[in-house]
Amino acid sequence: MAAGFFLLVTAAFLLKGLRTAWWSAIVMSVLSVVGHITKAIDYEEATVALLVIATLVATRKEYFIKTNPKMRIVGVQTSLLLTLAVFIYGIIGFYFLDKKHFNIDFNWLQSIRYTFQNYVLIGSADLIPADPFAKHFLLSINISGFVSMAFLIYTMVRSYIPKKYFTDEEFALANELLKSHGDSSLDYFKTYNDKMLFFSEDKKAFTAYRIAGNFAVVLGNPVAENIAAFKSILSEFDTYCYKNGLKSINYRVPEESLYLYQEQKKKSLFLGQEGVVNLTSFTMEGGNRRSIRNAVKKVSDRGFKATIHQAPVKDGILQKIKSVSDEWLHDTERKEIIFSQGMFIWEELKQQTIITVENAEEKIVAFLNIIPDYVKKEATYDLIRKTKDAPNGIMDFVLIELFTYLKANNYTTVNIGFAPISGIVDASTLPERSMKFAYEKIKSFAHYKGLREYKEKFEPVWHNQYLIYQHDYDLLQVPSILTRVIKP
Repeated sequence: MAAGFFLLVTAAFLLKGLRTAWWSAIVMSVLSVVGHITKAIDYEEATVALLVIATLVATRKEYFIKTNPKMRIVGVQTSLLLTLAVFIYGIIGFYFLDKKHFNIDFNWLQSIRYTFQNYVLIGSADLIPADPFAKHFLLSINISGFVSMAFLIYTMVRSYIPKKYFTDEEFALANELLKSHGDSSLDYFKTYNDKMLFFSEDKKAFTAYRIAGNFAVVLGNPVAENIAAFKSILSEFDTYCYKNGLKSINYRVPEESLYLYQEQKKKSLFLGQEGVVNLTSFTMEGGNRRSIRNAVKKVSDRGFKATIHQAPVKDGILQKIKSVSDEWLHDTERKEIIFSQGMFIWEELKQQTIITVENAEEKIVAFLNIIPDYVKKEATYDLIRKTKDAPNGIMDFVLIELFTYLKANNYTTVNIGFAPISGIVDASTLPERSMKFAYEKIKSFAHYKGLREYKEKFEPVWHNQYLIYQHDYDLLQVPSILTRVIKP
């Protein structure tokens, strides 16, 4: 039973790609071949074991995940101490047990032998318990042996995933690279406090990622000095992931960068589109802007007005918008999410420009915060939230105020965010066809369609964004991995 359990454990860790589990399987398969041949020249069973060995050797490159060396040391030390304690317990217990429990007056050699046999779960055919006390004594040795061996195996094969967050020096270097070479509306979140940073050897590029399971999820593209540095850090990061048992995926990569990943033999999956409004051509005139004009007019007629708060924002204003944010989260039954967007962090918002909408009594009913956007002459916002009693059209009102403010400050475009799984025209793969069907037909995906339709009112230019991955079977884990990554 114990051998079967450990084989199942080995199989489970083989599925995870652990190198130690691969070696364990090889050793056990070799022992199986030798055992069947020497037992009774059982060629059939030995052939099966040889096939297993051949399969393991042929797929050896799939088993590369490292185990934690610290856990191995802890496992060996703990198991040795537990083994010593159980042997002392068993030997002394057998030696001093009353004869009535087993009908045997144990000597030291018998005590050692029976303790060993029961510890390694072999059992003793000539050791028959005469009462419940004796049964429980043997069971305690069996359980202790099983637990110590199981713990040893677990610590020997447990995967090691390094989690190292960036230092102040790395944070400063990343921000320098962003200022010089940033080119995305997502770049602000690449030095957010949930990220880990990986720098190229020459310090000319970095990538921001977060670990979930055995995946390193990278936000967008690396920030790189040039194309050569971009390609270099892709290779270096893949090597880093390989050595540490991680699989890398890139979330929200723009279409114009796909060829760089295709050169690395990677695959792509359409995720959705990002909308960018051209402020130089945007106007409130025309029939297609009637709904926006009406919404803005109704809000304005009811005495609501917008206020621009420059950094550093006063604590009183932050306290008011915190109440708005909390109410919005409660009423919409949502939780804060991160990774490709931010959450309400007092210190962060204090240093940003915030647009609020207030009623005649100066109660704030909606707000948005403007965050750094590293695309030239482009701006974007992060949080946009309102109270339950805010009038209809309040979101249109605050966005138009944003557009007006940005135009006055010489911005030419504004990024209005990502519309997931929307914009699929020609679905060429099964995953894309499934996404398109869900978007168009399944009710639970209707909010994605509603988000897209709302953003369409501003007639943005849509830019395709993709997920980059290595193997098709990685897609099976992507939904759960992304769910974990966006949690604070």
